[in-house]
Parts: sequence; C-alpha cells; structure tokens
Amino acid sequence: MPKYIQSYIHNNGQIGVLVELQFRGCGTQKTDEFKRLALDVAMQIAATSPREISPEEMIKGVPLMSDGRAGNSEEWGKESCLLTQSFVKAPNLTVKQYLEKVAKVKWTPSLTQ
Repeated sequence: MPKYIQSYIHNNGQIGVLVELQFRGCGTQKTDEFKRLALDVAMQIAATSPREISPEEMIKGVPLMSDGRAGNSEEWGKESCLLTQSFVKAPNLTVKQYLEKVAKVKWTPSLTQ
C-alpha cells in the first residue's frame, strides 16, 4: 500500500511529530483533503500525546490516568488511545469518526514504525 508521511512542528520546535499514513487508492495522497487529514492527525498527536493508536494495542495491566491515579481500561483507553480521543478540532467526534468522515471509508489503523 502507498504511504504518506506528514510532519508537524509545534511551539517553535518544542514538539515534533511525524505521521505515516497508509491508504488505498491511486492518487489519494495528492488531494488537499488527504493532506489536511494527515496534518490534522499530526496536530492531534502533538496536542494530546497518545500512548497507543487504538485500545486493541493497549498493554494489559492496570492502566494509569494522566494524573497518576489508577483507572479502568475504558476510561484509560479513551484518554490514551489516538482513535478514541475527542478530536481537538471537533470535540463532538472521536479521531476515528473524523477519519472515517473525511476519508469516507472505514478506518483501519496500521502502525508500521
């Protein structure tokens, strides 16, 4: 599958993010809409520092919330996993819902690096 890499530098170089997206479809990565989606994902990561892409990738054990207290898996997953976080530009959507809406396809996360 073709890949697209998007970079984002935030706060005068204090935070840097590289996102690699895989996609289906010839020329998809050349559209302005796809480039905006990639930048939005990179900005989301810079703003929220997710630990995992999806809850399925969570390490088993007792999760800790950002304030250090023990939490349940559902609560921890929503906060710590990219796809289940509220999208910073549209908090009524999760990141996964935003990706599905913009890409107009079911989102299948794939971490390659």
